[in-house]
Amino acid sequence: MAEKSKVAALAAVVGQTWREELVALLDQVDDEEDQAVRDKICAILLRAADYKEQEQNQLEVNLSDCRLKTSGARALAIVLRQNAGIKSLLLPNNELASAGISTLAPALQQLTALSILELSGNQLGDDGITALAAALPHLTSLTRLGLASNHIGNTGATALTPTLHHLSSLLTLDLTDNHLSDAGTEAIVLTLRHMPSLTTLNLSRNKITNQGMLAVFQQLQSIGTDATIRLSEDVVVSAAVAKSLATLRTKRPDLRVYVTGINEFDNPHYEEQLRLLKLLETGAMPLDTAKVFVCGDYGIGKTTLIRSLRGAGYLHAVSTYFFAPANDPDRPNERTPGIQLSKLNLHAHANSGRGRGSEHTVASLRVYDFGGQLAYHVIHTLMMSDRFAAFVVCVDLSQPALRVTQRANYWLQFICTRLQQGVAADTATAGGGIAAEVKPRVVIVGTKKDVVSGRGNSSAAYQRALVANLRETFGHIVDIQDALIALNCHQPAEEGFQALRSQLIQHWQWLRSQEVLVPQVVNDVSRSLKAAAKQRPMWPYEDLLVFVQNSGNGLDLISAIRDDIFQLTLRYLHTRGDVLWYSSSPALSDYVFVSPNWLLHDVLGKALQPEGVMCGGLNPKTGVVTLADIEAAFHNIVSPHLVITLLQYALLCFELPCDKHNRRRFMLPSRVQLQVDIGAAWPPSDNGMWSVYAGRRLAVESEALALPPGLFPHVQTRLHALFTDTLKVWTDAFSCARGDVQCLGLMHGDREVDVWVRARAGAECSAWSCMMDVFSLLQDEARGIEHTHLVLSAKDLRHYQPHPAGIDIKRLEDLPPHENIAFFSTGAHHSTPEPVGDLLVRNPVLTARWHEPGYEWRHPAWCLDDSFDRLLSWTGPGDHGVFTAPLPPDTDLYRWIEGQMTQGLTLSRVEVTKSTTILRAFHTRMALSSARRGDPDPSNPFNRDFGAGDPEKQAMLDRLKTQFAATADGGVAHVNVLVGWHGCGEAVTDSIIATGTASLRTSNDVGYFGAGIYLTPQANYAAGYSTRLMTGNWRQPNANGEHVLLLCAAGVGLAYPITRRTDYTRKIPKMPKVCDYYGQPLYSGCDSHYVQVTRSNKFQAADVPGTFDFEEYVMGQEAQVLPIARVFVTVNKNELRSHLAASEPASAATDAA
Repeated sequence: MAEKSKVAALAAVVGQTWREELVALLDQVDDEEDQAVRDKICAILLRAADYKEQEQNQLEVNLSDCRLKTSGARALAIVLRQNAGIKSLLLPNNELASAGISTLAPALQQLTALSILELSGNQLGDDGITALAAALPHLTSLTRLGLASNHIGNTGATALTPTLHHLSSLLTLDLTDNHLSDAGTEAIVLTLRHMPSLTTLNLSRNKITNQGMLAVFQQLQSIGTDATIRLSEDVVVSAAVAKSLATLRTKRPDLRVYVTGINEFDNPHYEEQLRLLKLLETGAMPLDTAKVFVCGDYGIGKTTLIRSLRGAGYLHAVSTYFFAPANDPDRPNERTPGIQLSKLNLHAHANSGRGRGSEHTVASLRVYDFGGQLAYHVIHTLMMSDRFAAFVVCVDLSQPALRVTQRANYWLQFICTRLQQGVAADTATAGGGIAAEVKPRVVIVGTKKDVVSGRGNSSAAYQRALVANLRETFGHIVDIQDALIALNCHQPAEEGFQALRSQLIQHWQWLRSQEVLVPQVVNDVSRSLKAAAKQRPMWPYEDLLVFVQNSGNGLDLISAIRDDIFQLTLRYLHTRGDVLWYSSSPALSDYVFVSPNWLLHDVLGKALQPEGVMCGGLNPKTGVVTLADIEAAFHNIVSPHLVITLLQYALLCFELPCDKHNRRRFMLPSRVQLQVDIGAAWPPSDNGMWSVYAGRRLAVESEALALPPGLFPHVQTRLHALFTDTLKVWTDAFSCARGDVQCLGLMHGDREVDVWVRARAGAECSAWSCMMDVFSLLQDEARGIEHTHLVLSAKDLRHYQPHPAGIDIKRLEDLPPHENIAFFSTGAHHSTPEPVGDLLVRNPVLTARWHEPGYEWRHPAWCLDDSFDRLLSWTGPGDHGVFTAPLPPDTDLYRWIEGQMTQGLTLSRVEVTKSTTILRAFHTRMALSSARRGDPDPSNPFNRDFGAGDPEKQAMLDRLKTQFAATADGGVAHVNVLVGWHGCGEAVTDSIIATGTASLRTSNDVGYFGAGIYLTPQANYAAGYSTRLMTGNWRQPNANGEHVLLLCAAGVGLAYPITRRTDYTRKIPKMPKVCDYYGQPLYSGCDSHYVQVTRSNKFQAADVPGTFDFEEYVMGQEAQVLPIARVFVTVNKNELRSHLAASEPASAATDAA
């Protein structure tokens, strides 16, 4: 009771007087008040803080409307440092401006328990927000941040957004009444991706335009947030904004977005958009047209069979092409070119004798007649992956039984392989996950029944056995019907045709039962696509979308057909057969073929026709055609340039150098008729020219699968992009070269492909990369096909065995390089085991991994790993096991380095370096530091907390922790890695990369912050030492006008933060005030120092931690520093000098030269 009375009394005295006293004092002074006045202000603020702490049992500082300005901010900073547990800091309307918040920011960093920070009405401006942004990452407990009425513009928003994702507990962000325009508002909204906890974002009364609101609404459709967002502007809201808001609210009902000027109950544009969006609702719709794929060898009657289905009144056909005469094997020039598509309506009551008009339509079919000749099988791969189609596999019963079995197996392997690849590539069209579970119907049809009447192939026992064997092999992928249907293709009324019609009707009925969720607008889109087909048969996807959006049919409002709705609709129409859209094929996904027959028959059928097909066209013996050949074949049909484009998109064509007459030439790999002569393509060498031999084999595992006909032509076409003019192709092989490496690809039947390489001494890296480039491409084309990855015997390859022995790579991956492995080949044991290192031809760069297991780290913007290494063209090893590689500009690391080039620096090029010697030392040091830090003993000197009782050091350590590279969650402990720059002369970099960075404790340079290796996170600061601008002695650039910086990783065990208040106690005669560690070892038990320096202090430690120009890391051991890349820059001397603005410096990321 006595304690409560004491608190009440204090409240009566302090609560009534402190605010009046504070305002009176602040009104008496300016920014240069004397110490006595400052002390009084501090005392009042402390009384206020103490009062709140005792009254509410938590620290709350409420200084609303006190006109603190910069004077009060200085005093408040002192109070904040003495009260690090403050939970609520309310400072609205205090005229702080940028100077005041800059004074407060370093102190704010220590308030790690702060939950509420209210700074509205302080005219902070962009400069003030930039200063505040440096403190925000430390305020991880913050739940409310008030920044209203602060004159914040786009520059301030740019500074603020990168820090917001650190505020993982933030619930409310208030940016009302600022100067944010479209760009600034969009940047803030985009940050919501990283702020899942935020519930309220207020952006009212800024300067966002209608166009900006449209952009924000578009962003919000894909951002996973459920925050309440307020946007209100003094502008007339456009109809487009109203419609866009309606779309956003329909698509994201979980979002609460409020815009002044849009009342959803009386805004006509808003209501119109809602009505339109009803069209986009997804509903169940049956697939009312079934696809039927008729496949089999040429000359066995497939086309005749399709024609005969309409016989005896069973079928009314509306053909989309001119039917050729019967596909009689005696008339090879009349065989089906490519794939021909027919629209067929199947009727049930053919024998009733009634007219066609009275018949009842049962099934609507689109029948695809697949040309049987091998040259066309590469086209068939475009269609075979459709799981909603029925497959009619035709075999010629007049052939010997073994031949019939082989051909049935071939076509079913082809079908099953493409179906499996379709699932792997997610090419199941409409129906989403349903399609992956579907086992397509397969009907086996035996033609020429009349020819084999009374012979073995006509017996029911043989046919049952054939189907049973096929079901055993392929039944887990497709649904093969019980009975083989034997028929005479010219007799449509016989029993076999009745059975076939019954199967097709059942398939159509099953398909209709598989209702697919599609947009209700699908029929309107279909009508628009028919109109598009009248203009041209092939459309770029984006152009077709615009055409549909503007095509009428009630679809003239652009927002009705969004990109995602259009894609879903196209997949449905592809499945139905209206269009062809290969959405999962990177080469073809940008185009929609609104006339399928045009692509499959008119273009690809003619371009790839073999000799004897009636329609004329190309028939190259060597696979090589000229532009003139193509123009002649497609005269008055289609542009030859469009034919070339389509063939290239389908990975069936690549361009060769012009011939001696300067005529453009093209290779069609699928048309090459010459088989490889291995002796000529891969000539043996007895003079020791090749020191490295290696190989891999892709071998299909499942008996139900095989390498599809299009695989090898696709691979050969894609290889041309990698190897250009060195590529040579045959029907069953290819060869290519890269520098001192030769590569041969060899196909063994339809189940195996070999990749062989051989290389001269010193080309090991290139041999590995060449082999993996080719083999990875093969694996990509074979995705979905279960296969084994075999490593081939180097001994067999060296002795030019045509089919080298192989062993599963899984057996070798974990074995050391020196271990010997024995091969088994065709039952015979190899007499001499081979070292694993020789077999794998491991890239030496990859054997020296950037990370050891358990110690992995990555920068937020880039990662060093095996995938990164595989992107590079390494050379080496040089002295000390050093490998180097140019860094391509399209890599994450290059882009990040480019972003570090500020104030007078322009990136010229980057050379990644990897020293196996230094890597081993770095890994050893990392493991040692981790072990030391992992010791739980309370007396462990390696776990000392330098921030305990010292807010300045704690603030520095908090800052340092934000710079550590990321580590994997769970399993990686006590791994702290910094990324920094080292400035030195180019001649010194070779030594550093090979043997490590030198400690700076020498007679000439003892190290201002301790003896060690100096790095900095600021590239321009390091450049001051590369150029010697820091010492006033300009170093001339190299012959290319470049200076060099070293990008390094540094492992930190225990870091000591150097501050001016505690670490500048030494006095050295005839020297300015220097750090206590000048020329001395690092702090006992620490392996690194961290210091923040300023220009005004001649690059000595900052007066106030957190207010600095540059930072320096000092590493005590050479093994802590791992050079990553040599970065070549061009320097604007005047700009860099102006930025550094230095007289005689006292420290830096020092020159090791």
